[in-house]
Amino acid sequence: MENNDSSSHSGILKGVSTFFSSVVIASASIVVTLTYNSKKLEITNKQAVSQMEIASIKEISKLIPQLGSENAKERKFSAITLSLYGKDAVPALIALLDDEEIEVRNASSKALSLIGEPAVLELETAFKDRQNSANLRGSAIYTLGRMKSRLAIPLALETVADSSENKIIRKDAANALGMLRSTQGIPVLLKAIQSTSNTILVEAAVWALGEIGDKKVTEQLATMLTHQSSRVRMQAVWALTKLEDETTIPLLQKVLQEDTSLEVRDAAINALEWMK
Repeated sequence: MENNDSSSHSGILKGVSTFFSSVVIASASIVVTLTYNSKKLEITNKQAVSQMEIASIKEISKLIPQLGSENAKERKFSAITLSLYGKDAVPALIALLDDEEIEVRNASSKALSLIGEPAVLELETAFKDRQNSANLRGSAIYTLGRMKSRLAIPLALETVADSSENKIIRKDAANALGMLRSTQGIPVLLKAIQSTSNTILVEAAVWALGEIGDKKVTEQLATMLTHQSSRVRMQAVWALTKLEDETTIPLLQKVLQEDTSLEVRDAAINALEWMK
């Protein structure tokens, strides 16, 4: 009986040992298979990304000739389409910021703002290069403001304050400060609205102060309601409306009664309705 029990016990141990060996081998096979499949998937993914990059570059190369089209609508469509290709499209879009048509420049600016961070440094470089045109440099700082890039704040502050800088560029820098809603911009913008020779800067600075939304500038903006330019007066109406100061309604009612421009009076009517 003892021999039989011993033999039986030995057989059981061998069976258990064989079973565990099989489990270990099977587990190892699974691990090896999963590792292989994982690496294979990783390689496949990398290949797919690479192919997509190549495809995007090919697509961009097809769009490039359209950027020089005589048809402004075609150039505008190309700018919008290029935003789909990310950082690879940035140089071409920055070149479009120099387009003679404002709609094309605006489409390119929007496309660059959609691309975002990858475009920031190239936009900064384009702005700082004084060999570039006023349209390109102005659109570059404007786009940085549209993207809410904090990098634009010191550039825009310096530009708005620089009376020797191009008028268009100073105007676009003022707009950038408004889009950034930077209270740092208030002092230079208040100084800018006093300009007697750069009306487009004054208009942009008034708009920017309204966007920043600090009620402390209500009194200074109110003086713009008697500016010689109807466009500045209209912008002042809306800037004051955005501030929602308690003095705004009487100011707008006075505009409605006294302003000589129908467009400004209409703006005051709409603003008063909006404030109800």
